[in-house]
Amino acid sequence: MTIVHTFPVINIILGSFLLFFILFSKNNLGKNNTAKRSLATIVFIYAIMSFEAYFSITKNEGYLPIMFLGYISFHFIGFFLCYFVSTIVNAFSNIKIYAIILSIYTFIRILLFLFFKNKVELMGGMEYFMKARGSRVVQIAEIDHIIACAFNLFFMIKALNIFKNTPLILVLDKQKEMYYRWGFLVIIINIVIISLMLINIIIAFYNFDFLSILIKIEPILHTIFFIVLTYSIMYFPVFAFTGKYEDLGSVLKEKYKNSSLVDSSQLFKEIDELVQGQKLFLDAELKLNTLSENLNKSIPYISQAINENTQKSFPDYINTFRIEEAKKKLLQEKPDTIFAIAIDVGFNSKAAFYTAFKKSTKTTPTSFRKQHL
Repeated sequence: MTIVHTFPVINIILGSFLLFFILFSKNNLGKNNTAKRSLATIVFIYAIMSFEAYFSITKNEGYLPIMFLGYISFHFIGFFLCYFVSTIVNAFSNIKIYAIILSIYTFIRILLFLFFKNKVELMGGMEYFMKARGSRVVQIAEIDHIIACAFNLFFMIKALNIFKNTPLILVLDKQKEMYYRWGFLVIIINIVIISLMLINIIIAFYNFDFLSILIKIEPILHTIFFIVLTYSIMYFPVFAFTGKYEDLGSVLKEKYKNSSLVDSSQLFKEIDELVQGQKLFLDAELKLNTLSENLNKSIPYISQAINENTQKSFPDYINTFRIEEAKKKLLQEKPDTIFAIAIDVGFNSKAAFYTAFKKSTKTTPTSFRKQHL
């Protein structure tokens, strides 16, 4: 087995391990099954692409079905990465529109594959494209791959912006914050992988010899992604974004397993009086640490009390008061701009305000004002 064969095999093994770890182990993704499935889908797509690379190199029978799966699923990597991030921080808008666009594009790609299928030799795989270099069929395939890479990059950059603009609900030192920000590294690695593939295919469009380079470097890039993800996922306590007690890492859970906080109602009453009485919710920089320091209680205790008594996460609990304050301002005779109201009531961006407002009221701030005046 040559070095070229080794990387796809490594990826298949790592991908299988990661799928099991994400879906079935008690990892730091908490109880967010949607996030787990989104991340597992990304790993599955990369694993399928590794299978495709292995079958292509070894020219085994049964290559075409694997090629079909890899081809059809490739342009979904960016979407599911963005969806994973958004389910963690609850900030993904226009998902239905994006899903419809991707569905239409998927249908077009299926038709293209059926067209390619009649041209590609069952046992030859990529050899057909090497023989047919410069032909109209190969040019269409290259353009399609460029478009698929562009879709992925669009969603990956969107995911990066979501992560960047979502503040942690804990005040952490720099070393600990790195554990919560590993998502940046995973997204950036994906952006680098897709960008290199895009650059290579664009160059191959003018000089077809570069296509062979793409075939060789893709499995290496996938290996880098799997290694980074395998290491990084161990250090992602999603609790820092959700504030849900049940999302605490297993170490902290064990630490507070025999907690004296059996009845959290009294602590929640103190939290509620503090948040509403001093209008702490108007502070955009409000963190769980703030309540912990004011009440001299541990952060997990504070979170546990909020979760158990409101069935809401810390951000959702705080946003409840912010939305109510925003409603009053929206119904004034001469209200401020939406952005000004968002900042006044404690949100750090207009987008975050819109997302929270719609989640709470099932309508936008503008529609709410029209309905109630």
